[in-house]
Formats: sequence, C-alpha cells, structure tokens
Amino acid sequence: MIACRFAAALVVLGAALASCEESRAPALQPGSLPEGVVARVGKSEIRVETLQRIALAQDVSLRQARDRAISDAVFAERARELLPTSTEQVIVRSALARALLEQIRSEAESRGPPTDDEIASLMRERWLDLDRPRSVKVSHAVALLPKGGGSDGARRVALAVVEAVRGISDPEAFLKAARAVPSGDIEIRAEHLPIMTADGRSFTLDEAAGPRELSHFDETFARAAAGLSEPGSQSGLVETRFGFHVILLVSVLPERHLAPEDGRQVLADEVRSRRGAELRRGVLERLSASTQVSFARDVEARTAELFPAPR
Repeated sequence: MIACRFAAALVVLGAALASCEESRAPALQPGSLPEGVVARVGKSEIRVETLQRIALAQDVSLRQARDRAISDAVFAERARELLPTSTEQVIVRSALARALLEQIRSEAESRGPPTDDEIASLMRERWLDLDRPRSVKVSHAVALLPKGGGSDGARRVALAVVEAVRGISDPEAFLKAARAVPSGDIEIRAEHLPIMTADGRSFTLDEAAGPRELSHFDETFARAAAGLSEPGSQSGLVETRFGFHVILLVSVLPERHLAPEDGRQVLADEVRSRRGAELRRGVLERLSASTQVSFARDVEARTAELFPAPR
C-alpha cells in the first residue's frame, strides 16, 4: 500500500516539476484574499512576487506565470494528501535545494561568454586535447651513474654504446645492441619511452581510454629527444643527472592547437559548468560555516542496514 501511494506521489511530483510546459490551470473562484496574495490553493498562498520571479525566470507573461504557479500548488496539495508528512518534508527540502541550484546556474550563465582567462586556464589543463605541442616517441640507452659517485666509468660505457648502435634505426635492434655492450659494474638501461614534449611532459594515446598524462622527464633529456627531426636518427651522448644517454627517434607527433576563438565556442558549456561548480562550492562553504550539523553517536550502526557491507 505504501509503495503504491509513494509511486502515485512520484507521478504527481514529476508532473509538478514538469510544469514549465504549458498546462491548464484549475478554474479560479473569486474571493477575498490578503494584500499581496493573488491566489490560494488549499493551504498554499501564491503571492505577487512569486509570479514576478516565475515570469522573469521563465520569460513568460504574468498570466502564464499565475497559471503555472496555481498548477504547481494543486499538484503539491495532492502530494500532501498522498504522502506521509516525513516524505513531504524530504520533497520540500529537495525542491528548495533544486531551486538554489537553479539560481546558481542562472548566475553562472549571467556572467556572459567565456573570458580569455577562463579559456586559457582550460587550455592549459586540457593541453593533451586542445594545445599539444610537437611531441616525439623515442627509445634510449643510458649508462647509469654509479651510486658511489664518479662519472668516468659511465661515460666510457656510454661511448661504447654509441659505437654499438651507430646506424641502427630499428628500435628493437637498437635496444638489443645497447644491452649487449660489456659494462662491468655500470648498469645499462635500454628501453622504449612514452611520447614526450620538449619540456618533459609525457603521455600515452590509448584508443579506448583516450590520451593520459604521465610523469615528467628530465628536461635536458626531453630537449635532446625533441631536437631529433627524422625517425631513425640518433642523438650524440646526452648527459643528465641520471647518466649518459643515446637516444633513437621512433616517431613524431605533430602539434595539435585549438585557436582561442574556436576554444571559446567549444569550451563554452564547460566554462559555464565550472562557474556553477565554483559558485556551489562557495555557497556550500558559507552555509556549512553557519549551519550546525549533528550526527547520532551510533550513526554508522543506524545506517549500516541500509546498504550491504562492501566485499
């Protein structure tokens, strides 16, 4: 029985929330009402300022605003009949919260088109999709500096690697030749690396998951890698804080750049969404600071039965 009443109430509530569509208002019965009140529906009074807010928010005439307000009030009265008091209170709280969120959304939109700073911030954040510089994929072999210090031994091994891989353009053959160089107590690390930019940013391009940013590479190494122009070409000896490298260019990815004027159009919705999120955070912080929230001491026990324990 309760489930049926609740389902019926949801239908009523859904109709009320959909009142932005044209609906036929109930027949009006003239009567004596207090100053500023234009209609009374059951226990609910509809005031002039309410009609003004509806008319402005929905861009309709005052007559249309009156009809919509009355229809909403009728639905609300019916919902009160169907729902227990506790459920009605939940719905009222939800409706008020939704009204506040709608106000925040309107405020975000009222700020106008995206600004240059907002576009620039998003372009920096989403550089992989919108503002990616020329990037390279490389393989390398490095003679690592020993933990005890001193670089002479690592340099000698690295020079031997340079000779061993000279003229090799195939990445797998490059790594195999580098690993075969006698190195004594100096470690040679030969590996394929992810795509990187000249300033050391690195990323992957997964067809299913899309581009994903990874950690930064040493900028000295990244600049040397980006300085190679043709796939199959090699660097000379490149010294970094890790050791001495030889780099093989595997492929080049051209830059991808979205002009600011195009970004303004493409990113408009995201800018408005972020404005709204920022406003919501601000409102929540202010309300949280001025609102006392208390929890039952056994809140975990009281709510444990609502959801199954995680496995």
